[in-house]
Amino acid sequence: MNIKRILPTLMVLAVFLALWGYASSEDYFQEKPEKKEGTPLFKGLKPGEITSIAMEEKGKVRWKLDREEGKWMFKEPRPLPVDPVMVESWVQSFTELKGVEVVQKHPDAPGKYGLDQPQKRYRVTLENGKNILLAVGDSLPVEDGRYIRKDGKGPILRIGTGEIGFLDKKPLHLMKKEVVQVQEDLIKVFSVRWEESTLKAKKKKDDWKLENGKDAHDPDKLDGLFTDLTMLKAENLARPADDFKNGDPELEMEFTSEKGKKVLFYGNRKDDQVWIWKKEGKWAYPVAVSSVEDAIKEVKKKKEEK
Repeated sequence: MNIKRILPTLMVLAVFLALWGYASSEDYFQEKPEKKEGTPLFKGLKPGEITSIAMEEKGKVRWKLDREEGKWMFKEPRPLPVDPVMVESWVQSFTELKGVEVVQKHPDAPGKYGLDQPQKRYRVTLENGKNILLAVGDSLPVEDGRYIRKDGKGPILRIGTGEIGFLDKKPLHLMKKEVVQVQEDLIKVFSVRWEESTLKAKKKKDDWKLENGKDAHDPDKLDGLFTDLTMLKAENLARPADDFKNGDPELEMEFTSEKGKKVLFYGNRKDDQVWIWKKEGKWAYPVAVSSVEDAIKEVKKKKEEK
């Protein structure tokens, strides 16, 4: 065999095989599925147009919020502190609902889809006074999704559970839950008193140092205590702070910024919860007694360490 005569052919074949291998590794030969944007449910609807949102469950209004002078306010089940980020996320998600498909264009029996008496209804009011009603019926028998219908009329639609599921909120989800509302990175001194425990800590450089309570508390665990206290979240709906201001508070927390500004929080026990409010604040937030006790127990010295 004359190698010189077939060498060009071998070189071409080698280059072809190399290119083919590269193309295969990059999936060039695999058919790509066509990307389709989901069909929007409320085409052209903008979050800024919405002035009221509500959820009805089994015919009863579970929650309702109105936008007043640019701020969201709870109307149902009662006045509550609002988490504006969560509410705006809900509004944004409602306007962006998509991926709907028509199940029955002219339904004669919406009841078989759970839409004669829907499990849930979402009611949205626009700044022009128009109302939008979205009814949510039964789950799909096979696929992951729900039957829905707009404004109590028109075709029966279906939508993925992931799309519609974010709207299913309780009042607690839309309520501001942070108990200790301070800017943590600016706090330089904090103190806490609960039952027989009292301590005060000051930040020096990046470490917390005990100012008092040195005999009973572990200075190496102060950072964890500070985090636990500032991360407390309400576990149930807030109530007016005035409901709990009778007598001396059982819990007292003070946070001082680097500029000397002090923020005080008080708390009183009721059953298995401590209701905590900011001095001169409007709302008291419930947290489990164990959340406070466990945080303080963690920083206490063991008997053998004293």
